Amino acid sequence: MAATPTPGDWQQFKQGPARTSLNLDEAVVGVGDAKKLKQKWKASLPAGVYTQPAVVKGVVYVATSDSALRTFKASNGQPGWFRQPGCKITTSPAVVDGVVYFGCQNNFVYALNAKTGAQIWASPTGGIVDRSSPLVVDGSVIIGSLDQSLYSFNAKTGKKLWSPKTGGGLYSSPAFDGGLVFVGSGDGSTYAFDARTGKKKRSKSTTNSIFSSPAVSAGLVYIGSTDATINAYKTANGAPGFNLNIGCTINSSPAVASGMVIFGCDDRQVYALDAKTGVTKWTFLTGGIVRSSPSVANGVVYVDSQDAKVYGLELATGKQLFSFATGSIVDSSPVMSNGVLYFGSADSSLYAFKTK
Repeated sequence: MAATPTPGDWQQFKQGPARTSLNLDEAVVGVGDAKKLKQKWKASLPAGVYTQPAVVKGVVYVATSDSALRTFKASNGQPGWFRQPGCKITTSPAVVDGVVYFGCQNNFVYALNAKTGAQIWASPTGGIVDRSSPLVVDGSVIIGSLDQSLYSFNAKTGKKLWSPKTGGGLYSSPAFDGGLVFVGSGDGSTYAFDARTGKKKRSKSTTNSIFSSPAVSAGLVYIGSTDATINAYKTANGAPGFNLNIGCTINSSPAVASGMVIFGCDDRQVYALDAKTGVTKWTFLTGGIVRSSPSVANGVVYVDSQDAKVYGLELATGKQLFSFATGSIVDSSPVMSNGVLYFGSADSSLYAFKTK
């Protein structure tokens, strides 16, 4: 059984094990409220934020580019504990059952006590862990490494359970559904592995590297590729759903909500496609490359861009409801949790926005 988030919290990258980036429990801020979002607090940091925060039990957990994992009180931004394990952290933390998990560029995966920051375990991979964020499911922590392998560790002890090889480095963050783990590889393929044994079930190829992370919904797995395609495959057998060439590099990881797949592209646009057919429902033009991953809550899509702005868009139409300009590029995929919008920026700040 997958780890069940506390209602309203955002436990891991792209919200839950299926990585749909959809917060079903958000009921505070909707389409009519997003335009009222105002800065609640701003935490000034010694370095930029390029990863997605986790928000659990009133605490915000975020990695900063000075090789630190930091915590803040969600209500007012007051700093809590922080840890610097001595390596660059480019993965988004997962916080499940009182433990914080993240990967590091010293080849290790870490587990810390969520209340104190004390180290519980640290387990090695055979290469740098870069951008692939931990998936916590069924008592396991699953994460990719640039040694081309996908690793599973026991969540309590850090013991390695399995580590099958792919044909390229794994920047993609794995997703889980129906006993299978899905992940994209630098070899251009999307793999499906048995979550219990690590046995390869199948792989589906594109023509270039995959940095995007999959999302799984309604029997389909969605993933973008640097060959400019957005792809849908059936989870049961890998049969194609759709394959659409957008015409620009896709590094963004898709969100899935209300029968639509939403993602960003290097052509500066945000796309929303019909989740069954791939037909374009709407597009929204930002002022910069969009490589972060959109999140969706209560009818609103939140997405940031390298134009230094964060946007709120109506899910049904793509109409702009909200925008805020930070002091530098924004690649830290935003989070809407319990009526508060959290995001980081390369301007060395962590922001929280609320309607009241």
